[in-house]
Amino acid sequence: MTVPASENSADMPAPVVGYFAQAMAIHPPPDALERRNALLAHLLGAIGMLVSCGLLGPVLPLLVLVLSKRRTPFEMFHLQQSVLFQLCPWAVALLFGVLSIAGPTLGFVFFGILLILLGLVEALALVYAIVMGLSAQRGQWSSYACVGKYVMQRQRPFFSGFL
Repeated sequence: MTVPASENSADMPAPVVGYFAQAMAIHPPPDALERRNALLAHLLGAIGMLVSCGLLGPVLPLLVLVLSKRRTPFEMFHLQQSVLFQLCPWAVALLFGVLSIAGPTLGFVFFGILLILLGLVEALALVYAIVMGLSAQRGQWSSYACVGKYVMQRQRPFFSGFL
């Protein structure tokens, strides 16, 4: 004899729904200011990465948080994604910096390969950040492939008590 789905579902715990997943479901579509701030969070991360080889990438999106009076879920979602995503090229640049100290020891061929790889990682991250920024400008809750799911499932925003 089979058990009806209604009785069986009572034993199963409810799926964990994060803060941003709930916000996406209940908040109205973002207005122009929210979309602009989300775009700026992504673009400032891309600019910081371009100007400083990835070192200012995670820092510059925080300017949006400091300068914005409103902190809507849409803005915070894109801001947190941008900061977390920019940490990836930042870590690669930091690793490259450590390995470049050992450049003469490792050989110039290996050093050249590292330099090319760093340029590729930075270029791909730059294009990806710009695409995500344009998606945010259209009002979409698009998420980065590597950090979006993590941010969406968090129970509260990272920077909720910041400023």
